Amino acid sequence: MRVSLTTWSLAVSGLSLIQAGSVSFSTPQEAVQPSILHPEHSDDALNFPTYATMKRAASGNFISIFSGKDMEYTVQLIVGSTQVSLLLDTGSSDLWIDNGAVASQTSTGTVSVEYTNGKLVQGTVRTLASAGLAGFTVATQPYISTSTPCFLREARGVLGLGPRTGSVLLSKFTGNAQYNPLMDKIFSQTPTSQPFITFFFPRTGTGRLAIMNTQLQSLFTKSPRVPVVQATDKFSQKWSTRIGGFQFPEGVIGQNSLVAYDTGSTFSWVPASVAARIYKDSNAVYNSTFNLYVVPCAQQVTVEILIGNQQYFMHPLDTTIDVGRACIGTFRPILPGHNVDIILGMPFFRSFYTLINYGSFTSTSITTAPFMQFLQLKSTATAAQEFSSMRGKPGDIVASTVLSQSNFEFYELPPDLQRRLLAVPHTQSGLATTAQTTAAQAAECAATFVPPVSGVQQNDKLGGELVEEGSPKTNSSAAVNNGTSSTPSPVVLDLLIAILAVIVFFGSAILLCIYWQLRRRSGGSRASSYRQIYDPNSAPGMSETRPRV
Repeated sequence: MRVSLTTWSLAVSGLSLIQAGSVSFSTPQEAVQPSILHPEHSDDALNFPTYATMKRAASGNFISIFSGKDMEYTVQLIVGSTQVSLLLDTGSSDLWIDNGAVASQTSTGTVSVEYTNGKLVQGTVRTLASAGLAGFTVATQPYISTSTPCFLREARGVLGLGPRTGSVLLSKFTGNAQYNPLMDKIFSQTPTSQPFITFFFPRTGTGRLAIMNTQLQSLFTKSPRVPVVQATDKFSQKWSTRIGGFQFPEGVIGQNSLVAYDTGSTFSWVPASVAARIYKDSNAVYNSTFNLYVVPCAQQVTVEILIGNQQYFMHPLDTTIDVGRACIGTFRPILPGHNVDIILGMPFFRSFYTLINYGSFTSTSITTAPFMQFLQLKSTATAAQEFSSMRGKPGDIVASTVLSQSNFEFYELPPDLQRRLLAVPHTQSGLATTAQTTAAQAAECAATFVPPVSGVQQNDKLGGELVEEGSPKTNSSAAVNNGTSSTPSPVVLDLLIAILAVIVFFGSAILLCIYWQLRRRSGGSRASSYRQIYDPNSAPGMSETRPRV
C-alpha cells in the first residue's frame, strides 16, 4: 500500500470544505496554483482531456483527504464519539481496523486472507454498532479487527473501496447482506441512485473523497467513460480497464494492456520494456538489485497514457521521487505472477481527479455497467513550471551503486490483491455527500529494504512481513519487524566478517601461546618446543594465506 521514504518529504496541505457545498484550495504559505479548481487560461489547456472549473456545490458534505507526507491517504470514520483514521485502498473491499482502536461487539469468528506472495493476514470478525462516513451512517457494520504486522503510520485501519464481490467477509458469509462492505451499505441507502465516488489525492494540500455527489460528477461530463473489465472470477474483481498504451514520439507501446488501479500501491508497475522506454531519455540507470530506475532529480520525465482514446499526462513530479541523493522512478518493472499487465498506483492518482461508478457491482437495483473517468488537474505548461521550481540538482550523481550508498526503506502492499479466503468459523444489521480524507506517509504491508539515505530517521522504519509480488525476489526476505530489518545490510555483513576474521586470528595466536607454555612445563626445552610447533612436517606451512583483517 505505500512507500515509506522518510526523505520523500513533499509537504501536503490543502483542499478543504469551508462551507456546505463550497470547496476551495488552502495551501499554506504558497500561492494557489492553477488546477481544476483554479484553472489557468492558456492555449496549453486545450491539449489535455478535460480542463474544467469547479462549480459551487448547492449541497453535500465533504470529507477531506489529509496528507502528512503524501504517501498514505486517510479519511475519518466516525464510530460513536470516536474518529478513526482509515487508509483509502481501491485494491481491497473490506474494512480493517487495528485492535483496540474502537469499541465493538463480540467476535463472530476469525478470518485469514492470503496474498499472492503466500503471506497471511489474520483478524477477528467484529461488528461496529454504527459507522459514519461523509454524512452517511451505517448500523451494525462488520469489520476485521487485526494486529497483524501490517502497520500504518497515521492510519488505524484500511477502508477498502474495491468492488463488493472482492470482499473477504462477504465471500465467507455468502448471501448474508449484513456482511456487505461499508461502501455497498452506503449505496443501498439510496438504491435507485447511481453508486459512484469521486476522489482527489493532492501532492500538496487536502484532498477529497465524495460519495454520490452530483455536483462533482458534473465535472466529468466531457471525460470518456472507461468500462471496467469484469473478471471471470468475481472474487478477484479489481478496478481494471483496458488502456490504449503509452505514447512516445516514435509511437505507442503497451497497447490494449489490462490495467488495475490501486491507490494502495506506492509505485506503478509496468512491463520492463515500458519502464525502460519511460526512463530511456533521462540519463537513468536501472538498478537490478532493487528493480527500479535511478534518475537525476533535475531530469523531467514525461509520461502520456492513452485511456478511453484520450491522452492523459502525468505530472513530472510524480514520475520520479526525490530520495535525497538522487531520484527513483515511480514506474517499476512488474514481475511475473499478476493477473494484469499494469498496476497504476498512487503516483498516477495524484495527477487526476478520479470517478468510479460501481454500477452493477453493488447490491442495489442499478444495472449500469461499472466504469471509471479521469480529469486532468494541471496543464502540461503548469506541470513543467512546478517541476522546474521544485527540482534542480545539477550535481546529482546517478550510478548503479547509488542505492547501496544510501539508507532508506520503502514499503508496499501487494499490488495484485488476488486473495484466497481460508477457513473461517461461520456465525450470524444519507444522501449525496463527500468525505474529507487525510494523506500521510504510510508504512506499507510489504517491505523492500534499501540500505541508509541521508536524512532518514531510523524510527521511521515501520513495516510488515508481506513482500509485494512486484518487488525484487532478492529482497523478499527483507522483512521489517518493530522497526528493525531482519536481513543485515551489506555493510553490516562486511563488518561481521571482518570481526570474525580478527577473532579467528587472535584466537589462534592465543591457542599457540597456551600450547607452547604447556610444552615448556612438561619438560621440553625451549628449542625443542619451538621446533615441534613450527616444524613444517607437523604444522601448517608458512605460505598459507592468513585470515584477512
